[in-house]
Amino acid sequence: MGKGNEAASSLLRQKIIVFLGVVGVSFSGIFAKVFTAPSIYIVLWRMIFTVLILFIPFLKELKKEKANLDIRTLLCCVVSGTFLAVHFASFFESVRLASVASGTLLINTSVFFVPMITVPFMGEKLSAKAMLGIIMTFAGSAVVAMADSGAGSNVLLGDALAVFGAFCMAVYTIMGKICRRKLSTTVYTTLVYIITGITAFILVLAQGIPLTGYGMIDYGSAIGMAVFCTLLGHSVFSWGLKYVSAAFVSTVKLAEPVCAALLALMLFGERPSLMTIIGGAVIIAGVAWTVKFSD
Repeated sequence: MGKGNEAASSLLRQKIIVFLGVVGVSFSGIFAKVFTAPSIYIVLWRMIFTVLILFIPFLKELKKEKANLDIRTLLCCVVSGTFLAVHFASFFESVRLASVASGTLLINTSVFFVPMITVPFMGEKLSAKAMLGIIMTFAGSAVVAMADSGAGSNVLLGDALAVFGAFCMAVYTIMGKICRRKLSTTVYTTLVYIITGITAFILVLAQGIPLTGYGMIDYGSAIGMAVFCTLLGHSVFSWGLKYVSAAFVSTVKLAEPVCAALLALMLFGERPSLMTIIGGAVIIAGVAWTVKFSD
């Protein structure tokens, strides 16, 4: 009985830590509204700053984990980093074309894609009650999309980019679940961020984007994203993938829009529509339900 209570308490602590990662990523949409450089260029510098911060700890941990870096694990890291770069670019463009609230909500429909893969193919368990919570979050996101449907073609394109970015996030999350079985958070995340940076650099060159000539607000946004959104957000989620299910991590991320929308209201005066508020309330209810009934 004592061991059972201790395990339950430990699992609760791990869930709370994962939930705190939401605070970090909530600033992503805010920074995306501020910078003026092309989105993929910001992704590049965000990864450069992140890797610089992690580089020394990465080298120390890598010496201990070289044996765990087999071809399969390394390939998963490459796939993870590539899809993360595309996710970032899709998300930034979506919040520029639509709103911070709707873009943030729709990007997190990855919660729907993740269990479709992890439950049948990776053996993750998901109770019927937990699945109900996921369905609730997806329904809330659908309400938000409908709220934007009459606002113009740019907004619809923004919503479409957000959903595509959600699929990319699902792939990134699933690859992380596989890699974290063998690698520490530091080694896994740094490898992924390096690949993400390389992918972003290739996309910058392919699009003919200038490598210089940008302002301090752009580099400042990249540093802010590196610290708050990447290290205190995505890295926390990657840490949690070793202890909780990928479906749980992707579901908890859906608490992000509440914080993001409040920040957008305070900083930009961006007021969400009534339907967006209703959709957000449904999403938060789904998150709370899933946290309660997930393993």
